[in-house]
Amino acid sequence: GEPSSKTQRGDPTPDSEKSDKGADGEGEGDPSSSLTSSMPKGDVEQHLLLLHKGLHLTSRTITHKCLPIVQQLIDDPFGWVFRDAVDPVVFGLPDYFEVVKNPMHLLLVKKKLENAVYTDMASFERDVKLVFENAILYNGEESEVGQLAQTMMGVFEREYKKVCEGM
Repeated sequence: GEPSSKTQRGDPTPDSEKSDKGADGEGEGDPSSSLTSSMPKGDVEQHLLLLHKGLHLTSRTITHKCLPIVQQLIDDPFGWVFRDAVDPVVFGLPDYFEVVKNPMHLLLVKKKLENAVYTDMASFERDVKLVFENAILYNGEESEVGQLAQTMMGVFEREYKKVCEGM
């Protein structure tokens, strides 16, 4: 066998085949096979929009957009509950770090924003939610702190959505 028979570069592909491949290859595949197919259409569009916008944001822009949200949470009448790191000794919670594997508090999120640590909106969102999820995890959904955490999470989600839509 001669090596030229293996490479098909010389064979011109008919135009009809080329255009078919182009249409299929543009990522417009079967929507039912997609990860986002389980999401409501509006959510998918917003999700894709945020992903697309997220690619063009600098950490400085993220700081500029998100710092006011964190400040609002800290300034909330109950924001002090989530502002500082939990000190298991002061609060008498010896098992805190056994239960909560990834501690997070609002002042740390604020510090990370001020130091332009976040390179995408999703990391910022994850950290803020972690503050409240940890409180719910440790104290329980029905506890006073758990209820408060859920309320604060709602405030955050509303404000975060506004910022995302305004971008």
